[in-house]
Amino acid sequence: MMEKNLIPITTITTVATIRLNCWQKIKQHAKKQDHKLKTIFAVLSSVCLLSCQETIHNDAPENIEVDVTKAQDEALFSKYEYIPLETSENCLLPAMLHKIVSCHDTLVIHSIIQNTLLSFKSDGSFIRRFPIGNGPDELIYPVDIALDPENNTLQILDSYQFIKEFSLDGTRISEIKVEDPYMRLGKLKNEVLLFDANLGKKNDYYFEFTGGQNNLKLINKKKYFNDIVYIPYSTFSTVDDNTVFFYHQFENVVFSWTPKDTIATPVYQLTFPHEKSIADLSLESPLQAKDYQKLYDAKEYIFGIKSLYVTNNLLFFTVETDQLYYCLYNRDSKKIRICNQLLEGLPNPDGIIGIEGNYLLYALTPEQIITYSQENPLSEKISSQMKVMKEDDNPVIIKCKMN
Repeated sequence: MMEKNLIPITTITTVATIRLNCWQKIKQHAKKQDHKLKTIFAVLSSVCLLSCQETIHNDAPENIEVDVTKAQDEALFSKYEYIPLETSENCLLPAMLHKIVSCHDTLVIHSIIQNTLLSFKSDGSFIRRFPIGNGPDELIYPVDIALDPENNTLQILDSYQFIKEFSLDGTRISEIKVEDPYMRLGKLKNEVLLFDANLGKKNDYYFEFTGGQNNLKLINKKKYFNDIVYIPYSTFSTVDDNTVFFYHQFENVVFSWTPKDTIATPVYQLTFPHEKSIADLSLESPLQAKDYQKLYDAKEYIFGIKSLYVTNNLLFFTVETDQLYYCLYNRDSKKIRICNQLLEGLPNPDGIIGIEGNYLLYALTPEQIITYSQENPLSEKISSQMKVMKEDDNPVIIKCKMN
């Protein structure tokens, strides 16, 4: 059940790209939301909107050459762990999941398609379902989640404009409202990190960082892409709870930011020696969604970074032209490895949807694993699970070790 990423709607978890019909459902749902919900807590910060100022350092970023013509026809990683999620009437999940947040021995799993937020123990046993409804202590339509590691709580972007804090036991703690609609959420110390996917098309910036000492809007939108809705798998990647790395599709740049900063710093510039990039497209007028879709379907361009996860010494990201490429850049040795398969003995995932230390997290359905095993040698580690696995069971969570 590998799903192709469709643009302009990069699968919703996907990053890459939300499917067009899925995006239409989201827009319809958004119109039905009750925007009369009242904010319980106001944002406690002074406003420092850089509306007419430069929001990026002029520092030259480090160049990373991504030559996909040299991609290896093998797996990027070989070590992994797996967690078969409990399957019961109370915790059924769809094939496509959109985010996994790991906190101690708990996994919180989000599906925007099913409008579901569930938690499981680290062994896969079901814990609880977060409340969905119109009540004051319920969620209406969660579109993204992020862990607050300092408080061990969950930040939830609800109905695009409400940031709700919940404990891991499903109790609502607080709520704030932001002015513009957003589609991706992150958390760094006291800062709430937000990404604008062009949902409202009124904001001039891709990012808003708010809630702490700053209230910043960063990275001016590319005017020729204002009609394109782009929703990545993973917008924000934090390191040491002090620095966040982030990106957007229309610039092959990875930025960094810390709570003491007032502007973003470009740290890595991706260059593609043998491929055309959508970021370098020369346009005389704004690109329409239908024309963007045609460009994507032609598979002649690199459509930006699709997912990004950063550790102290590693930078993992994916890019796509005619196929998806998995890239691992060593930040110390400055060496890059590019492969067309993620993990040896398992099918490639629809998208990487979480990180836990040095482990990338993603989901595979039993059907995906069974189908793959019919034509390919399956990893011995998961072969025993095949004996008890049913095609309609809940997905299996894969923890892929970056090494």
